[in-house]
Amino acid sequence: MKRKMFKTVLYSCTVLVFFAPLVLLTSKFIFPFIVPKVIFLRTAILLLFGWYVFLILSKKEACLPKKTPLLYTVLFFFCCLGISTFLGIDWYKSFWDNHERMLGFFTLVHYGVFFLVLSSVFKTAAEWKILFRWFLGAGSVVMLLGFWQYFVDTHFLLNGGSARVSATLGNAIYYSGYGLFLFFAGLMLVVQEKHVYWKTYAALGSVLGFVGIFLGGTRGTILGLAAGLVCLLVLYVWKNRVDKNMRIASIALGIVLCGTLVGCIVFKDSKFIRSIPGVGRLVNISIDKPGANNRIMAWGVAVEAWKERPIFGWGPNNFVYAFNQYYRPEFLNHGYGETWFDNAHSMIFNTLATLGAVGLLSYCALFLVAFWLLYRLVQKNPERFWVYGVLGCFFVAHFVHNAFAFENPTSYIYFFFLLAFLQVEYVGTFLERGSDQEEGHINHSSIITTVIIVGVVLCVYTTNTLPARANMATLKALRELGMNNRIEFAEKALRIPSPHIDDIRTDIARIALQKLRQPIHKENIGIAREILNFTSSEMEKSIVLHPKDVRLLITKFQLLNMSAAVNNDVAYFVQAEAVLQDAITYSPKRQQLYFMLAELYLKTNKSDKAVTLLEKVVEDGPTVRESWWKLITLYKILGKKEEMLNAVERAKINEIQFLEDQVNQIQEMIK
Repeated sequence: MKRKMFKTVLYSCTVLVFFAPLVLLTSKFIFPFIVPKVIFLRTAILLLFGWYVFLILSKKEACLPKKTPLLYTVLFFFCCLGISTFLGIDWYKSFWDNHERMLGFFTLVHYGVFFLVLSSVFKTAAEWKILFRWFLGAGSVVMLLGFWQYFVDTHFLLNGGSARVSATLGNAIYYSGYGLFLFFAGLMLVVQEKHVYWKTYAALGSVLGFVGIFLGGTRGTILGLAAGLVCLLVLYVWKNRVDKNMRIASIALGIVLCGTLVGCIVFKDSKFIRSIPGVGRLVNISIDKPGANNRIMAWGVAVEAWKERPIFGWGPNNFVYAFNQYYRPEFLNHGYGETWFDNAHSMIFNTLATLGAVGLLSYCALFLVAFWLLYRLVQKNPERFWVYGVLGCFFVAHFVHNAFAFENPTSYIYFFFLLAFLQVEYVGTFLERGSDQEEGHINHSSIITTVIIVGVVLCVYTTNTLPARANMATLKALRELGMNNRIEFAEKALRIPSPHIDDIRTDIARIALQKLRQPIHKENIGIAREILNFTSSEMEKSIVLHPKDVRLLITKFQLLNMSAAVNNDVAYFVQAEAVLQDAITYSPKRQQLYFMLAELYLKTNKSDKAVTLLEKVVEDGPTVRESWWKLITLYKILGKKEEMLNAVERAKINEIQFLEDQVNQIQEMIK
């Protein structure tokens, strides 16, 4: 095969990766913003890797990765990920993650491969300019789809009428973060392009990214942008330090920017400021508001969890276990939905808890080594000052953004893409020079070709095709179970091999419980029992896989509770109590567990135990309104008016503000 044709194939596979963020199949998959995207991404990277292996085995030693500080740092990061995965609380969850995020160790390794191939194959400035153009183009399409959501149809692409847009990414945080990359990538391309056409193209892409940051409305991203722009301004002043007029202009610009920020803060309550996408949310942030307060508490949980497992942490994607163990009762003040965190909503704190001190060091080292290499490159190639300067500013902005957010399938693409670019720049400057030569042939044998093709096909089929089929089959099974009480489709979905079979079982159990909570007619008792038996059996398998998962244990309790009602057998309550007691050991401060256990005690005539439980709950979290309300309601059910009035008084002492409806009910109870 001619080398030029071979390079074209490599380009094509790489461009497929760039277009992965656009993949969205809303009616075919559970979690349509994630599953098809990650499946497509992994497939494209496997194809790219297959061609790369073919290149290596064809004795093209020049394409072997070059030993640099950045390469070693990337390897160190993935080694820490791997060690943490298998030393953590739940290796299976760390390795595969769930199908809501799909960022387990297995998927992350693909990004490492992506970095390795790009930095080993594309070695010239011309090649990288082409890659940047494609990436900017693909990203611009995502931004434009977000514009359509904001200005034309807020319900487009399942956006649900939200004022914050997400385009094909399904999350406004991801959208803003992508815009941040496109803004800086566009600037990098502007300073490299020679022709007006391509400069204009790059500038437009950069502008789209800039606007996208605000349409996504993510405060952390806006702070990241501000940090990046400040760095750009500092670089500009330093670059033109001998020019007095430039220094004055830069200082004036800085004063204007600071004045604008102060004005936004002073007039933050004005209608105009509130109407500016993103800015209104940023300047009106308060630690007393539920979102901010819960994030800060989640960071505190991360630190507490890290102290228990300080070296390699709880394992990737295992923050949910750490959160459960160190759950604080105050989370319930903001609703039940705020009592479940599977991520600390800060890459820094999340990495500290899940990967430990060593893992956090490896992640931060990626940025520190990048800054060091950029410094060396600027010294060696001063004519490319702004290329390296803008790249450094992006790394600053991205790090600040991640201090308030977390990496996602799209962000890992552009992060490792830029690291690969930096690797190539360093290698080309200090180790060897790339060549634009495209002539010659790639030698190969039919055996090598066959082995590589078969290997890639098998990998794609087992790790991507089968999980995709299982996910689609599960969606159909949930619909059939929900509408027609048919479990045969669920059985069929479970027969398809998938690493996410635990998630499939959980989804089936969720729909089954929704159906079983509805009134069951006598003629449907048999069907209800069949669904219960099937679902309970499958949930047992998931609990064997994840014995410390509190949510799975809650689901098992609910199934046992339902079994007691359907079969009219109180023996199930004994098992249900044991399940909740087990769950409490993994989340000792979680009120929901005590509420359910107290309700169970009421059903089994153990009212004294129910009272003791809820008294403990209000003692653990005396500022939580819901806990006091449960205790007051319990005393009312038991007819203990004096104890109920005492609980009301104690709640007032703790400055509990009951809802209007609750106040009315209390007054009725007192009469």
